[in-house]
Amino acid sequence: GDSCTVTAGAWGAVVLGMSFPTTAEGERGSYLAGELEQSVASDGFVAAGRIAAGNAFLRGLARYTVLETAFQGWIALPAPLLLAWKGGHRNVWNWSGAYRAERLDVTTGFPLPFPATAADNLMELRMELRWRGNAWAPELGWTAVVFSHVGAVWNQGRRLSRVHFISALGAGLWWHIGGQRTERWSLRAELAYTPTLRRLVPRLWMEFGGSELVFHRYRLPRILGVPSAPEP
Repeated sequence: GDSCTVTAGAWGAVVLGMSFPTTAEGERGSYLAGELEQSVASDGFVAAGRIAAGNAFLRGLARYTVLETAFQGWIALPAPLLLAWKGGHRNVWNWSGAYRAERLDVTTGFPLPFPATAADNLMELRMELRWRGNAWAPELGWTAVVFSHVGAVWNQGRRLSRVHFISALGAGLWWHIGGQRTERWSLRAELAYTPTLRRLVPRLWMEFGGSELVFHRYRLPRILGVPSAPEP
């Protein structure tokens, strides 16, 4: 829900690693990565951002370079309106021969039909204008939303000025079970129009949560840029 307790602050990490060959043809390598998160919160305003970069070195050459950013937040407008945003990007270099599968489709939250085109890099931004309403029962709440979603996927070596961005405009209704201050889960239904395809795309899903939003949690070291989709 839009009403919750927000835990803000900062978090950062540095990852150092080494790889060891398991066969005679394998290569010994090293890995260096770092990430930083920052969030701020006040009455009626929340903003959070993340930046991360990683690079492997094989035979002294840079490989599997990745840069990731992410941001989200909201600002309260005159009641009962709220403006929210969420976006980010993932860009890689020197991934030739390695599997990549960034997608924009309903399985990853973008209102495009599945299956969507897969590529090396991804960028997207979603803006929402929410109307927070009250239901007839104290343990129910609802939010009406209109949104704009813009995104793109593209392969390495393609200039950003030549990337084709896809846009979608839509509206939806979210039902909050447990109330907006003690939300435990919500059922969300949205309908978007994609001008590029000239078609309507519905989306229905369930989201679980609580009354507290925590931006920064400890995570185990990981290799940045690992694709979200499994290799076929």
